[in-house]
Amino acid sequence: MTAPKVLLDTNIVIAHVNDEDVDNINAEAAHQLIDLVLRLGFIPTVSHGTVSDFDRVEGARQQRRYDRLKHYLVLEGVPLNPDVTEVFPWAPRVQDCADMEVLSAHASGVSSWLVTEDRRMRRRAERADLAPTLSIQDALDFFSNLLDPGLDHVPDANQVEAYRLNLSSPFFDTLKADYLGFENWWRSKVVAGGRTCLALGDEESFEGLAVLKPELDQHPHGLGSSVLKVCTFKVEDGQAGNRRGELLLRAVIDHARHKHFQQLYLSALEDKEPLRNWLPRFGFSELEDRNEKGEILFVKDLVPGANLATLHPLEVAKRYGPGVVRVERAYAVPIQPQFHRLLFPDIEEQQAILPNEPCGNAIRKAYLSRSGIKRLVPGDLLVFIRTGGKGLTGPTAVGVVESVDRSDDPSEIAEAVTGRTVYSYRDIQKLCDLSSVLSVRFRFDRRVDKIWSMADFATHAGMATAPQSIAKFSEEGTCWIRHQLDASL
Repeated sequence: MTAPKVLLDTNIVIAHVNDEDVDNINAEAAHQLIDLVLRLGFIPTVSHGTVSDFDRVEGARQQRRYDRLKHYLVLEGVPLNPDVTEVFPWAPRVQDCADMEVLSAHASGVSSWLVTEDRRMRRRAERADLAPTLSIQDALDFFSNLLDPGLDHVPDANQVEAYRLNLSSPFFDTLKADYLGFENWWRSKVVAGGRTCLALGDEESFEGLAVLKPELDQHPHGLGSSVLKVCTFKVEDGQAGNRRGELLLRAVIDHARHKHFQQLYLSALEDKEPLRNWLPRFGFSELEDRNEKGEILFVKDLVPGANLATLHPLEVAKRYGPGVVRVERAYAVPIQPQFHRLLFPDIEEQQAILPNEPCGNAIRKAYLSRSGIKRLVPGDLLVFIRTGGKGLTGPTAVGVVESVDRSDDPSEIAEAVTGRTVYSYRDIQKLCDLSSVLSVRFRFDRRVDKIWSMADFATHAGMATAPQSIAKFSEEGTCWIRHQLDASL
């Protein structure tokens, strides 16, 4: 199988060359990126459009850039793709012509990924419905996870007293810049008001923070009477690929359920486009109302209404979960201890150090298998069963199927599951060498090891031992599981 190609836009190559009078801001990141690409066995590639860009540079700098091209696979020119040209002005500039060549090369299918720091190009690629286009930071996160899903240990979410958090930490810099009077608000409202703070990390060096406040005003913004406001929700820059935001959201939802809130909401500034795009993936909907500062409001319901029985099981999991499911069909999924430890770290017995992996942090996870099963569909319930090793063997977690695919193309699988699975790219390659691979993306719902004994599971769910592969529960077993999950809400 031919090694995947990573298409690099001109701005990435220039950063790699770093031949300006002042060091390129992305020079170090570009070197890290090329190193990752090569270590993965991928092919760093540039299009003819980049050569055209270099043709416009004069003197020694042009020669240095031409020399750098020896380190890449340089593509010949390709015909302009009509879907690409459609998203450019009818009278394109010279720079636009080069960009059209880059995007047309990517549209041809020659590359698995395109990396560019040009936001306009990424937007145009999205409008032209092209294969994944990444910023340099997104690419570093993505390829790092492909190389090795593991990260160094970082403590999980903890509730901390607001006064113990160091406001001088760089973590707060963007909050201070976005909100005038932030420090005064923190001291007079958060600290003095004893608001709940959930932090990822410790008091001095943390990666995420949520500040929570029960709404005393009845029906704020037309909502219900039991509402939790998320005053602050922030994850440290550079942590997106580690799914720390999903881990923090899980902590917020767990806290809200424990305190019996029925809804939670938060506000977002207009320019926080990544957050605004991210929230709907986890069941938040935008309100017509805005707050007094003109910020956009997002609300999430935690308790389903009378329409529960009419909703598709996947829609229920997305809209109300984690912590709410509607069970129509259920499957047992065996998982080996070493993989279980990575995918569900918070279910493991407490240890001095727990693994901190993107897939373990995530709400949306992925399970890869060579199982030949063809009946799994979105909305099916997955009951994960730890198959052996130290500790109690038995059902530990449940999730809801989001999508199911089968492929023998490692790059295609990696694109869909990276950061959500325990497998590195080389692991995925090995799986594909043996047969086609089933990739199951699912939404984590809750742990069940504390509420389901192995004896009860064997008796009522009809499964005394873990299956060798994904297996469907009987109607009687599914009925018992449905009752157990509803009773534990």
